[in-house]
Amino acid sequence: MLENKDRFPLKVLDHVYSKEVFSLSYVPGLDVLQTTPVPAEIAAYYPEDNYISHQNNQRTLTDRLYSIAKNYQLKKKAVLLEQHCNGSKKFLDFGAGSGALVSFLKNRQWHSLGVEPNPNARSIALENNCVLHPSLESIPKQEFSVISLWHVLEHLPNYEHTLKELLGALAPGGKLLIAAPNYNSWDAKHYGALWAAYDAPRHLWHFSQKAIKQLAEKYGLSLEETKPMLLDAFYVSLLSERHAQKKAPLFSAFFKGFYANLSAIRTKEYSSIIYVLKKPE
Repeated sequence: MLENKDRFPLKVLDHVYSKEVFSLSYVPGLDVLQTTPVPAEIAAYYPEDNYISHQNNQRTLTDRLYSIAKNYQLKKKAVLLEQHCNGSKKFLDFGAGSGALVSFLKNRQWHSLGVEPNPNARSIALENNCVLHPSLESIPKQEFSVISLWHVLEHLPNYEHTLKELLGALAPGGKLLIAAPNYNSWDAKHYGALWAAYDAPRHLWHFSQKAIKQLAEKYGLSLEETKPMLLDAFYVSLLSERHAQKKAPLFSAFFKGFYANLSAIRTKEYSSIIYVLKKPE
């Protein structure tokens, strides 16, 4: 497999919607990749019928598998959050999608709020009796013990500005949980430009473990823990196999996802990783 210095810059196709070609290149001085060009109207690249993170339907096999995995992940996320809340169950989900995690934690007696800028996603949440806020500014000023960004950081036009705002809302000693794809994973290297987690141009940024450590150091955060998102390797492999137009994508994706996780036992380079960052007391 190619080393990083030979892999980038990389040309990738928007397989989901526009079929346009984008480039992934290193940000000078950082281990972060940037998608260029950045569309002037990025919202137009989020077609609601296709962008599954804002959907609750189960029309296809992929939708059903996604739904099963999502319900499993909700329970896993709740356990992780409870481990890191220090007894204060005040939670903010930034980029809450259709509000599944916010609702799930409310049912577990959390003070649970969510921010979701996409109006269609907020409408879906409202249909399920979950009120989400359009921005951080629309939430009454308060401090949270845990703030999470589940596959959100890579979507933000100015992720550092958003992180500064979120850290301002995080209580001293509070935890910031960031989940992001890892472009150094086995599946990323295997699929190359077809790796579905590049998802350009919706993913404006692409992170490695080194990149997150650089961010943590810059903002005075301590990296307490990293946890793999094992199911992501299977789901991303399935989408990648479809990008490659394979005849039996589900069968092949299972073995590719399994191997990606197996190889990461040695390298620790999982397809997606959760980073638990602690704000100073």
